[in-house]
Amino acid sequence: CGITHAFVNWGSDHPGYWKSSSGNRSRGTDFRLRPGFWEARAVIVHTDVGTQVRLAGAVHNADKSRTPVLIYAGASPSTVDQDIRGGRNEWNMYTQDIHDQPAIVRQYMRFTAQISSSKHVSQMIMSEPQGPIMEEEITDIPEPSGMLKWPIIEPAALSESAAKRIAQALSSARHPLIITSHLGRNPAAVDSLLALSMLLALPIVATCPAVVNTPFSHPYFCKLTYLQPGTHSPLLRRADVILVLDADIAWVPANEAPSASARVFVLNSADPLNTNVGYWHVDAELVAKADAASALEQIFTEVRALDTVARDVGKPILHTEGVLARGKRKAKVHADWRLTAANALGGLRKALAGKRTLVLNEGVTNYPAVWEHLRPEARRWGRISGRQSQPCRGRDCAFDIVVAIVGDGSFVFGAPSAAYWMARRYDTPYLTVILNNGGWQVSHNDRLSIGMGAECPDYSQIAVAASGNVAWGRRVASDTSLDDLNVMLTEAVSVVVEQGRCAVLDVQIEA
Repeated sequence: CGITHAFVNWGSDHPGYWKSSSGNRSRGTDFRLRPGFWEARAVIVHTDVGTQVRLAGAVHNADKSRTPVLIYAGASPSTVDQDIRGGRNEWNMYTQDIHDQPAIVRQYMRFTAQISSSKHVSQMIMSEPQGPIMEEEITDIPEPSGMLKWPIIEPAALSESAAKRIAQALSSARHPLIITSHLGRNPAAVDSLLALSMLLALPIVATCPAVVNTPFSHPYFCKLTYLQPGTHSPLLRRADVILVLDADIAWVPANEAPSASARVFVLNSADPLNTNVGYWHVDAELVAKADAASALEQIFTEVRALDTVARDVGKPILHTEGVLARGKRKAKVHADWRLTAANALGGLRKALAGKRTLVLNEGVTNYPAVWEHLRPEARRWGRISGRQSQPCRGRDCAFDIVVAIVGDGSFVFGAPSAAYWMARRYDTPYLTVILNNGGWQVSHNDRLSIGMGAECPDYSQIAVAASGNVAWGRRVASDTSLDDLNVMLTEAVSVVVEQGRCAVLDVQIEA
């Protein structure tokens, strides 16, 4: 069915599965980290406890990041007759037997049922809307010869009238704007987005991104925001035409919203009404389910056609003063030297120059800073929600180095003792940069803070101890000079790439 890797936690089924498995074997499913990788994978857990404990917040991640993954959860044996193969012989087989195991995660799944053919798996996982599916049993029923194949569902295009309508609106707009969140899951859509943006000098804003939607070097990429009050682009309020592409949350009305007169067009490749969200609505002129790459190509073609017609009457659309005036680019510079997240990340970017790098962003209150100061160009960029843990398994990874950028809270919540021992056990080195602001600042309320403040542990040495003193760890104090920070960043990268060991930098940034 096209699945080549499984992440497993077998419980009492462990010996039987282990004996029958082939290839690389590693116990312990870190499904929490699968979001950010869009090839189909499988996760195997055991009964209700595996479904709850091992999947945990990963189910939320897979749902919201639209990660195609098959979750297979075995059930307790259904008989006590020892003459029948597979009968109960352990006490936990009674306590782990519940009536409706898939109900634990059903509302996050695209599909929950028994699969009668493994050929169906690929079609269900890789067709839109992508996301997790859960099965309790997969059986291959004999199929008659000549049975139709099981292709992935072809992506939908815009209707001709919708493509013309959007093209006309963008072409005539004085202040157009494009907003996207996860368009970058489809590399073809990124190329189409850049082409349309360059054609009309359309500014692009990324809201709550989980992937790279636009190279940060693109001249019309204007802003990245996680929608806290006052952080949206100023272009939002004055925009007269807004194209929302594959974005679950384009703005939060209570914080910032476009003008009531703005024309809003919402296009989504899978679920334009966000039916897996309890309440969702955007005031829009048009809402359509359409593949982003196909839709953008259609709009591009229609704009070209409109320009040809307009030139015949002396009113061209492209290369006019209005279009050219939108093509201005802002330059960003670092502030005076202080040990801030911005300066630490700027130094990290320099240390990683020339290396194929996979970055996992769990900066929490520093989510935007990580994006803005590392300025990634390629789409393989992950955001993992809720905790930091082992980000990459095996040295056959397609990257020179894997970097997890985390807050001090998410580092603690990520069970570092297990993560760094696993990294040593399975030879999977990676770099962790802890943006340590001395507490759980996400609450935005000093009275609610549960941080440890200036007396916090030396997190780097927790990792060193957990690895049996194999990992490399350093604490970067707040009074560290720029030169010393750059030396430690360079050394940390070298430890991972050249020595094959985990490296951890506990950077004590300004709160």
